[in-house]
Amino acid sequence: MIFVLTSIYLFLDLWLGVSAQKFLYIGFFSFSLIIYFLNRLGKTGTAKVLGLFVFNLMIYVVASSEPFETGINLYLFAAGAVALTIYDFKDWPKSLFFASLSMILMILVYLGDVSIVEHRHFSPYQTKFFFVVNATINGIICIYSFLLFSKLNYQVFFGISEHRIEKRRIVPLLFYISGGIKGTQGSI
Repeated sequence: MIFVLTSIYLFLDLWLGVSAQKFLYIGFFSFSLIIYFLNRLGKTGTAKVLGLFVFNLMIYVVASSEPFETGINLYLFAAGAVALTIYDFKDWPKSLFFASLSMILMILVYLGDVSIVEHRHFSPYQTKFFFVVNATINGIICIYSFLLFSKLNYQVFFGISEHRIEKRRIVPLLFYISGGIKGTQGSI
């Protein structure tokens, strides 16, 4: 996903004439490939930690170099939502750590006036355009993360795995919680 997003932003920056330092694109492309290959090699734990840490920092670097109004800082919120999704309840300290890191970096972008790379300048049109793009993509990422998180919780609640889906009618969660089945109240 990051590879695709980086390609989109490279195209948009070229199309709209916004200058960005090339090492940012190279960094996002490189780390997305590293994370991809770590996952393919079965090193998912390393991929999660490295991916969340590096991408949070890279998003911060980009967000600190742009006007707040472009909305690039919203990706830090999405990174927090992704952290909450990719770690299950057993790894809640890691989930909380990375979600907190995302929020702290967002606050630093908002309150701080420090740019690690050269500050990028945008016209009023470019600022509005990028805000719409950033808010839309951020919304899609957050909605997807929420749906995936809900799916995982649903599967855990009903004891369903991806490899072993039982052929039975599953009672909807709200019906179950409301006591629709005799003797199930309070069992959650």
